[in-house]
Order: sequence, then C-alpha cells, then structure tokens
Amino acid sequence: MDIPSLVKNGSASRRRHAGPISLRALITAAVSMIALLLPSPAPAQSSIPDEGTWVANAPVYSMVSAGNVVFIGGSFRRVGPSTGHGVPIDASTGMPTPPFPKVNNIVYAVVPDRSGGWYIGGYFTRVGDTDRNRLARILADGSVDPAWNPNASSTVYALAADEGVIYAGGAFSTVGGLTRNRIAAIDAATGIPTAWNPNASGTVRALAAGDGVVYAGGEFTEVGGAERKYIAAIDAATGLPAGWNPDSNDIVRALATGEGVVYAGGDFTEAGGQPRNRIAALDAATGAATPWNPNANDQVDALATGEGVVYAGGHFSSIGDGARGRIAAIDSETGTATDWKPSANNYVYAIAVHDSTVYAGGSFSAIGGEARNRIAAIEAETGKATAWNPAAGDTVRAIAVQGGTIYAGGSFGTVGVVERNYIAAIDATTGEPTDWNPNANGSVRTLSTHDGIIYAGGYFTFIGGNIRNYIAAIDPTTGAVTGWNPSANGFVRALEAGDGVIYAGGDFTSIGGEARNYIAAIDAATGTVTSWNPNADFPVLALAASGSTVCAGGEFTEAGGAERKYIAAIDAATGLATGWNPNADDIVHALAVDGNVIYAGGEFTAIGLAARNRIAALDAATGAATGWNPNANSTVRILMVSGGTLYAGGSFITIGSASRRRLAALDAATGSATAWNPNANLTVYSIAARGGTVYAGGSFSAIGNESRSNFARFDPIPTPTPTRTPTITPTPTITPTRTVTPTPTPTRTPTVTPTPTPTPTITPTRTVTPTPTITPTPSPGMELVVNGEAFNPGDPITVGARATIPVWTAFDAYILADTPIGLFSILLDGRIVPGVRAAARDVKRLDAPFETTVLRDLPCPASIAGTTTLYLVTTDAGRMPPVSRPGDLRPDTPNVITLDRKVVMVYDM
Repeated sequence: MDIPSLVKNGSASRRRHAGPISLRALITAAVSMIALLLPSPAPAQSSIPDEGTWVANAPVYSMVSAGNVVFIGGSFRRVGPSTGHGVPIDASTGMPTPPFPKVNNIVYAVVPDRSGGWYIGGYFTRVGDTDRNRLARILADGSVDPAWNPNASSTVYALAADEGVIYAGGAFSTVGGLTRNRIAAIDAATGIPTAWNPNASGTVRALAAGDGVVYAGGEFTEVGGAERKYIAAIDAATGLPAGWNPDSNDIVRALATGEGVVYAGGDFTEAGGQPRNRIAALDAATGAATPWNPNANDQVDALATGEGVVYAGGHFSSIGDGARGRIAAIDSETGTATDWKPSANNYVYAIAVHDSTVYAGGSFSAIGGEARNRIAAIEAETGKATAWNPAAGDTVRAIAVQGGTIYAGGSFGTVGVVERNYIAAIDATTGEPTDWNPNANGSVRTLSTHDGIIYAGGYFTFIGGNIRNYIAAIDPTTGAVTGWNPSANGFVRALEAGDGVIYAGGDFTSIGGEARNYIAAIDAATGTVTSWNPNADFPVLALAASGSTVCAGGEFTEAGGAERKYIAAIDAATGLATGWNPNADDIVHALAVDGNVIYAGGEFTAIGLAARNRIAALDAATGAATGWNPNANSTVRILMVSGGTLYAGGSFITIGSASRRRLAALDAATGSATAWNPNANLTVYSIAARGGTVYAGGSFSAIGNESRSNFARFDPIPTPTPTRTPTITPTPTITPTRTVTPTPTPTRTPTVTPTPTPTPTITPTRTVTPTPTITPTPSPGMELVVNGEAFNPGDPITVGARATIPVWTAFDAYILADTPIGLFSILLDGRIVPGVRAAARDVKRLDAPFETTVLRDLPCPASIAGTTTLYLVTTDAGRMPPVSRPGDLRPDTPNVITLDRKVVMVYDM
C-alpha cells in the first residue's frame, strides 16, 4: 500500500437523510507507512506550478504515484504541454512558436497588429506575468505591450482593426475607465479609448470595419439611441448609426464584407426585409437582402471571404442547397455550395483564409477526411486537410494569420496534444506522458496501487484492450489489463488496497457475480468477491483501510448492519460496523488517516458531536471531533496527509482562517492554512505527493496565477542554506556568539505543538464558526461561463446548450450559481434524463455561492443519437416546473431565463 491509497475521494454530488455514529481504534500501520514514503517535515512548496509539466484537456479526478510515474484518471481525452488559451503557431510545422505569453482564460477574438504582434480579446484577466482584463496587445517579440491596457469590464467577443483604431465588441460596460456599453474604439498605439461611443443595448458578438463604417452584429436592439435589431452600421467618425438597417429578427454572430455587400451569419430567419435562414448578403448601401440565399439549416458562427466564395462555419448540416457538415464554401454569385466538402464532425467557430489555405477552428475532432483536434488547415481547392496538425486540447474560438504564423485562441489550455482517453501516466522527471495508454472508453474516477498493479474504477466498460465493467487491474508497464475481472454492475467511485484485498465503493449493487450494495472486498489475486458484506444503503464515495478496520464515507445512512450516517468504521473481518460513530449530517467525500486521527472532508456542517464545516479531524478511538477546525466555506473533495501537513482540495474559497481558493495546505496540528496558496479558479478533485512535490488535479483552467488546465505540479522551493554555510566558516571570531543565541530558540518550537491537540473543551467555541464569510458576493471580476461564453451575474442567458452525445454514453454538466437556488432538472429533447436512481439523478441541489456543481456522467437515453439539445430548467422556489406545461421546454428553441441574481448554466460537456 502506498500513500495515495490511504487517501480517497469520491465524486458524485447527491443528497440523503441524516443521523448518528461512532468508531474504534483505526490505524497506526498507516502512520508508519506515511513515515516511510514521505519526508517527515514537508519542504515548502512553490505556489507557482511547474512550467514543463503537461496538462489535460478535461478534469482530472484521481491520481496515484508509483515509482517515477504519476498515474492520472479523469474525463480528459488528451494531454499536452501547457500553452495557455492563446498560441502563435508556425504555419509550416504546426508547432507553437515561442516566446509567447500564456493567456489565463478564453480568447474569443484576435487581429494582427501588422508588425508581427497581435491584439487579443476574451475572458482573460492575465497575459503572461501582466494583468490584462479582457484586452491585450502581444508584441512581435512575444512580450505584452506594457502601455496598451484598455481594461474592459467584461468579456470581449469581437475585434476589428481599421485606420489605427481597434474596435472591440462584447458584454462590457466600461473600457479604460470610461462608460462604453458593449462597443468601443481604442487607439491602436496607446490603448486609450477614443471618444467614439455608439452605446449598444445588448452584447456585441461580431464586428467588421472599413471605408469609414463599422458593422456590428449581436444581441442588441438599439445602437446610438436608434432602433437597430441585431445588426447595425456605425459611422467610424461620429459613432452614430447610419441609415443602413437590415432589421434582423434574431442574433447575428458573424460578419464579413465583400464587393458592395455585407455577409451576415447567426440565428436569424429574416434579414434585409426577406426570409433568410441564418445567412444573408446585405446590400452595403441599402441594407436590403440581395437574392443570394444559401439557406442554412442551423446556426452560422463564422464567415470569411475568398476567391469568388464565402466560407461559412457553424452548427449546420446543410447550406447552399447541399449537405455540408458544419463548414462550406458558397459561391459568392449564386449562393449555392461548391464541391468543397471538408465535413467537420462537430461545430466550426472560426475561419481564416490565407493564400490557398483555409484555417478552421472549433470543437471538431475530424475534418477534411483526417483526425484533427479543434484546429486544421484545409486545402482551398480540394477540401482535404493538410499535414499541418497543431492538435488543440479544447475548443478553438478565434484564428488570425500574419506572415508565416497563425494565432489561435479559445478555451483550450494546450496545443500539441496526444490522445490519452481518461487515463494516463506522467513521467515525474520530465512532466510528459509516457507511452502507457490503457485507452478507457469512459471516465476514470479512482485509482489505487497494490503489489505493482494499478487498479482503476470509474464509468468505463472497456480498458487496457479488454472489456472491464467499471473496475480493472492494469499492468503499470504495458497498460494491458490483467486477468483480474470482478465486473461491477454500476460505477466504481473509490478503491483502497487492504491486506490481500481491494476494497471498492460506488454505485454498484453487484460485483464479481455477487450481490454487494455499494461496497465490497475483492481478492487481490483472484478477483473473486470475499464474504465481507457491509451492505450500505446508498453509494460509498471514499475508503481508507488500516489494519483490522475499513473507514468508509459517502451518501449512505446505514452500513455494516447499523445506522451510520455518511461515515462508518467497518470491521475488516466481519463486515460489521464498529462502535465508532461520528454521525455526519451530510455527505462525506474524502478520508485520510494519520495515526490516531481520521480526517474527513465533504459537505457536512456537523460531525463528531461538533459543528464542523466540511472538514474535520476525528479521534480514531472515540469518533469525536478534535479541536482542529479549519472551517471550509464550501465542499471539500480530497484530503491527503504529508508529514505534518494536510492538503485539502475542493470548491471552497476560505479554509484554515485564510482565503484559499480550492486548494490549501493546513497545519496538521493547528488547522491553520500555511503560506502555500496556489489559488485554483475551479474545483480541485485530486492530490498526490511524491517526495517534496505536490500534484493537483481538477477542473481548473488557472492555478498559481498561471494558465494550467486540470493538472499541475508544485515543486519544493529550493533551500538557499547551503550557500550560507561556507561564508560563515571562514570567520572564527564569530563562533562563540553563535553558540549562545540559536540553541535555545529552536528547542522551544517543537514543545508547543502537542498542546493544541488534546483539547475537547474547545467545543463551546465552535458555535462561533457560523460563516459570515460565506456571504462574499461575487467579486466584480467574477463572471459566469456557459459553453465557453461569459456572462455577468444576473444577466438573462440562454440555457439551451447543444452537444453531440453518442448513444448510451454519459456526459458531465458543469454548473455555476451565484446564490443558492433550490432544485433544478436536466432535460434532453424535452424529456427528463433518466438515471441510475431517478430521484437522485434528475433532481439536484445547489447550495454554495459560486460553487461549481458537476452533474457527473448523466446517462443518455437510448433513443437520442447524434446532435441533441440539453436544457437546464430551474426554479427559485425549489420545485421542479411541470415538464408538460407548454412553454416550459421547447426542444427546438433555447429557453432564456432571468432568475434575479440566481443565474445557472451549463459550463462544459
């Protein structure tokens, strides 16, 4: 057993009832094991993640260290070098062209500065080492322009350049400290906004500029005080709207200019006085629709002009009278689609044309007849993908070309990825993936190691080259599964190695051919299930074994034949609950063992007969909470002990009496947060330690003030002491003075440590812990993101989000709310998504301000294939709206809702 196997976390977020509990001595073997495997006083960690360690393109839920390798599991499909969200790429090699600053969040728009640099706009707040709110200029040498800092107050979705001016459109209300509602003109040299101020009434999503006119498209209905629905022409000198008024009936998302025409794409079905489905050519003088009518059957997101053609990208499957998979070339005279058919297998959001090459970006994984991850170069003549293959880790939203360089921006955090489906091995020396590739077909949620074998549990049914239902043993060298095959009938969420057995917890009710409700022990050699049967009544999410006892945490209220709410100690021989009964009042997600203390993390606010917010230290003999009380303000999902430090991860933003966002190191004696402060921007689900190095995995895109997607490594801070020693030696005169001063001081410090621990009398003070800190309302910079688009709290947003979901697979929905919101339900094509247990899967509760809740692996109905629409419907009162009531759900149209300041959304799927 190694240290990660002593630390387990679960991942589902579901609710049950509440009740009492207790526990017998549960450990000691664990302490000796920790002492052997980890350095006793943990060296100080850097809060800045290692530059060279590769990252993942989706959440990392579990990890385990063995030998010189860190094995990771999650919902990722690719791993790659950390590049940030905006990258210049060589047009010949497809490789990023250093030096370039890493952008810490989504880039939606980019235009060349014509001097080898770039203007970028998006949702970011930092570029390289420089604070830049949503607008920045990157110079030709890869540095951030120190002077150019327009400082937009919210997301920038569109940029256009003309005559020494950069035009910006988005959701902002100020630029450079001046009121500029959703559209602004910025001096290209100084970064200072000009007096130009059209004042759009809604978000601007597309811009095109030239010949003294700025064309804008978006969600507005007024510009400059005049009615202009979704599209307008604005005088570049005065900022006033021109008479040109095509009067679209829905959102305009893309604009391009041609000879005497303005091409528009979006969601509309009327424009320029004519029926025009999602794409139109509008007379540049009159605003009337020309006869050109490609008639797209779904949203158009990108437009670019080429030699006699207009390139379009988006969600459509037919356009210009032909079947075209999300990208097409349309004859600029006739409006019919040419024979050019790259046929992307998912959405296209960005197109740029350069010479005989068309660059496309989006969420596709195949285009032009080749596997291409989110970005591709396509021959303008044949429609075939060229050999150029940068391979982005996530959606590409913006593309621009300058000289021999292509700048790509988006929600990716890595370019140059390799395929690793749900499980990977990272070399601890290089930070790069090894060749080990078990290639699972579903998310890996828990990892453990025992006798040189890697054990995996999750939502997969195939891994390591064979059918393995939700649980598998994998050779750490070859990546092939061993013959060990217990075959569960439901998800495995926790694994722990014991004495000759592997303990498993999860959603299953049968494993190894035996009826076992949510928890089982499996022979490590044969894969047969032992007679041990604690028979929990709801899922087990966390396990920790030591000697003759197994500690379990989860959603259960009964285990081992007794009432045990959310946490229990079970006799390793009999399967019966011991007397240890901390009686938590809500779900336990994480357990860690250290000597005579059991650390627990989760969603509880009371445990061990004391008020303890989401994290507690429990006496291994009595089950009572010790005086240790870090008081987290939101869910704790992972705990790990290293020396005298307890590492905690989750969705909290305060813990240990300090501001610590989602990842913290706590003093194991006092419960106070140490100085280590990596500051993750989204949930941390997994932690591992190797020597003095700490690894973190989760759903974050930034950590330690650096752009890092879902996985990061923190190395020890190098100690400068060796250098000082030689300097002191030459001076013999100083020797007597030294002996007197230092000796007494160090000895005093250790003696203080034992005193805080044995203080059960601290119980009354616990009542002071009602968390007024939970109320920190959203900071001005905190925006919400739906499928890659950012919104301000309280804005009405479209909650319908399209996603391609294969039959019988599952998907994750990431949800943010700025205040508590009662209940919500997930519906696909007008039907509630069925789940393992309908009541638990369909109705979820969100409790914490700005907490990310993940609806994990929602199953897809068998009848739904290909592209379908996901809707999220909420009610403030906590009751689900009747699904059948007309107007509640319209599978063909996204629902727009405003819930005062209760905004909910799907972030990623």
